[in-house]
Amino acid sequence: MAELRDSEDGRLAFSLRLLEWESYEVDERERLVSQLSPQERESAKLMVKYSNEWIEYKASIVCLGENLFHVEGSLYLPDLEELVGSLAELVDGRKKKLDFEPIEPDFRLFISREVDGWVDKSVLYHPLKGEEIEEGVFEVYAEIDLGGAKRQPYTGTGPGVRFLVSKDDIGRFSAELEREREELGRPPEELIEN
Repeated sequence: MAELRDSEDGRLAFSLRLLEWESYEVDERERLVSQLSPQERESAKLMVKYSNEWIEYKASIVCLGENLFHVEGSLYLPDLEELVGSLAELVDGRKKKLDFEPIEPDFRLFISREVDGWVDKSVLYHPLKGEEIEEGVFEVYAEIDLGGAKRQPYTGTGPGVRFLVSKDDIGRFSAELEREREELGRPPEELIEN
């Protein structure tokens, strides 16, 4: 599990765990089980197919070691690659901020070198707005979408946490995501969707 944890005392965290390649059942004609009538399901020879572009995951907001709120969803592989690449750019200084929300917007991850009205562009006042944080420290805002967590339409709102991390923390989070992705390997070629 990749985890960004508060550098100061570790009380707050955002975790992202890559679980497995998205899969679903199909019949011998490759029709989704959900598209079959009950009678067709009974007589169908079913098999599992895998996506080679979507990875199931669990994202959580953690406080004092307890998962306060989580969402399970599917992450588009190019989104994951964009996230990992952007994290590397933060660490090496090519980027000052990352504002990541996957194509299936179950969560949002905002990381910045400056205090920037992180909650919303409409935030008019923050005591440190626009000021850079000390060298090597980043502000994190992580949010879980309330609709996604309830398996309902996305709302663009939900519970979030805000905390500070070091450049090393971001590097560890990125490396752990890459390791999890590599451990997934690829689905068997003969079972990949057409």
